[in-house]
Amino acid sequence: SREVLLQLREMVAANPLLVIVTSRPGPGSDSPVPTGDVHLELAPLGGGPAAELMRAALNGARVPTELSARIGEKTGGNPFFIEELCRTLLESEALVIKDGEAQLASGTDRLVIPDTVEAVLKSRLDRLDPEAREVLRCAAVIGHRFGLKLLQKVVPSRARIEGSLETLRAAGLIQRTGLGKEPTYRFKHALTLDVTYESLLERQRKERHAVVGAAIEELYADNTEEYSARLAVHFAAAEDWDKAIRYGLVAAQRAESLWRLPETVETLIRTRGWIENSDKETAERNSLLIKLLLDLERHLEKLGRRDEQQQAIDDLSGLLPADVPTTERGEVCVRQGDLYTLSSRFADARPPLEKALQIADQLDDLKLRGKVLRSLGHLLWRQGDYGEAVPWLEQAVDYSREHNDSGLAVDLLNLGRALRRLEEWDRAMEIGDEALALANETGNPVDQNYAYNYMGHLLRAMGRIDDAIAAFEEGSRLARGARIPAREAFNTLGAAALYLEKGQFDKGLTTYQESVQLARRGNRADQLAQALVLSGEALVTCGKLDDAIPHFEEAVSVLRRMGIEEPLASALVELANAQQRVGRVEAEATWRQALELHERLGDRAGAMTALEHLAGLRRTADRSDAHWLYRRALAIATELEDKETEARLRNSLAVFAWQGGELEEAEKQYRKAAALIRHDQNKDELGVVLNGLGAVLIKQNKASEARKILSEALASNRVFEQAGAEADSLAALGAAARTAGDLTDASSWYQQCVERRRDLGD
Repeated sequence: SREVLLQLREMVAANPLLVIVTSRPGPGSDSPVPTGDVHLELAPLGGGPAAELMRAALNGARVPTELSARIGEKTGGNPFFIEELCRTLLESEALVIKDGEAQLASGTDRLVIPDTVEAVLKSRLDRLDPEAREVLRCAAVIGHRFGLKLLQKVVPSRARIEGSLETLRAAGLIQRTGLGKEPTYRFKHALTLDVTYESLLERQRKERHAVVGAAIEELYADNTEEYSARLAVHFAAAEDWDKAIRYGLVAAQRAESLWRLPETVETLIRTRGWIENSDKETAERNSLLIKLLLDLERHLEKLGRRDEQQQAIDDLSGLLPADVPTTERGEVCVRQGDLYTLSSRFADARPPLEKALQIADQLDDLKLRGKVLRSLGHLLWRQGDYGEAVPWLEQAVDYSREHNDSGLAVDLLNLGRALRRLEEWDRAMEIGDEALALANETGNPVDQNYAYNYMGHLLRAMGRIDDAIAAFEEGSRLARGARIPAREAFNTLGAAALYLEKGQFDKGLTTYQESVQLARRGNRADQLAQALVLSGEALVTCGKLDDAIPHFEEAVSVLRRMGIEEPLASALVELANAQQRVGRVEAEATWRQALELHERLGDRAGAMTALEHLAGLRRTADRSDAHWLYRRALAIATELEDKETEARLRNSLAVFAWQGGELEEAEKQYRKAAALIRHDQNKDELGVVLNGLGAVLIKQNKASEARKILSEALASNRVFEQAGAEADSLAALGAAARTAGDLTDASSWYQQCVERRRDLGD
């Protein structure tokens, strides 16, 4: 329903349309409608409305206050419970209507009301005539909706089916829904179906599910694929495992063709259970499980469900003979290597891929070899080893050409991406044109989308911004037409970034939001996280930090569930930075999470950044803790020979010491920071550091040296056009002259400082 509403919203956005949807979400579940729409929580009915509902259920009869209060209290204001209870009281003749008023056959104090609506429904079912009850039970086995033709094949006695349906409809248990050639019906309430189904013995359910499955096969023999999901469920309930497995696999393929990936995964998981329950020979059962798990792992990858993906690979490994080179073992090695690559565990990815290559050579399995070449090239590309990746990717292309492999377009584009990074523009463009021609020739919307996305990124790298936007927009259009939101999201992300580059900020932000919604609809957790981070970064760029924080928070939550640690670490840094800039108290905790994760990943530079920010946050709260954090960050900067960061940290330590009255320590750190900057090509921060050193020297009554240092600072700030720092230099020079007793010179420096600050509006 959520998916339908989102698509409907896109199609009719320009039309005045009101859609009212009712739902009963479970604890903690999302609203079924897109955020931003009006959402009303319906409370239990109060006394007045409850009495009105009772009157309607009792054919307009007046309800005595005492009876109304008793029913309202017992039902808790639940409308369905009220309605069913009133019908039960009438049917059982516990309540009669005289002179337009509902009256109990006995007193209110003797009225027995069941504790649950289920009990009320059960008593109503028990009072049905046998034929009507049998029809309702058969309908419950069929499901929530059922047609007359199917029901006629399932009900043992067909004499009065239509009459029984009318009885059930009049009793308010079912509703007529279809007005075409074949009458169709539905249970008025899901609880009615549940209670009816539970009234059947386990043996009866099993037998009737088998009958329903056989009836669907007979009625829809020319189109069993469309009914495969229903057939699989019925035959599984009948414990006809062979048919359940066969239809389950067909249903999974059909869901995949419709790009319903979560449904595909859930169908495969259920089918796996049916295979394991079957009495097939071990070899046949394992063969089926291996094929199913390979499909399952592939779809779990598309959904970004990494933990489940790894479990599928582990299960596959357990089913295959140890140390026996088979195609399946090689395939599993490729899948493991690809998963490590996707999880940025590059060192772990190489061994299983090399093992797969060894198996391919042992078996002379060219198809497996082609997959390994593709995966090794992708691994090297992800590592940034573009030059090394090209030969592997070229071999993958050669294999696909030689064997007319359907993956040729993708192999070409993978090669082109590496060439783009190497700035081999002409060759990269030729590859893009060939891949696009192939995709258009086959009409494969996924390949077409991938090709246009590739062209968009290539044209952007070449500086052809308008052409790049056109490519991204065409890719989005094709994906939208094919109803593939995940692919559409890739292109909207590319276009959104370019709108920002062109200064079209509102359009860029709107397009980023579209990509987030498309990623949600595509059920791609990894893509959703990427879209959220990029959208958050765009909001930060536009100065909307408060709006950006929820995007980063959700990205962190998604990445935690996926267990992909490197992107999670980056998202935590983005979140912590935004929180710190707007003064959120949560920033410290987020930086600590980022620090812990960077340390676990062995990312020293990331840990250093987190330590530096944490130290800045702890300066006023706990000086000793802040000092320790600064020192840890400084040790890493020194170890990494990161002179720019080391200079910045020493400057921070100098300010920290000065604020604590430790002037000698401040002087030492300022001098070391200045020395580092003097040896660096980027000297724009030198004047700021020298200002601090000069000020400390003044405090130590070293006015003469301070004047020399501050004169250098003034010259540096003027060269690098650091206007605010220049004014600070002038003020400090005035203070140095005053300390030395040269009031005339001090007055001159102060006057220049005042004039500079006036110019700056400071």
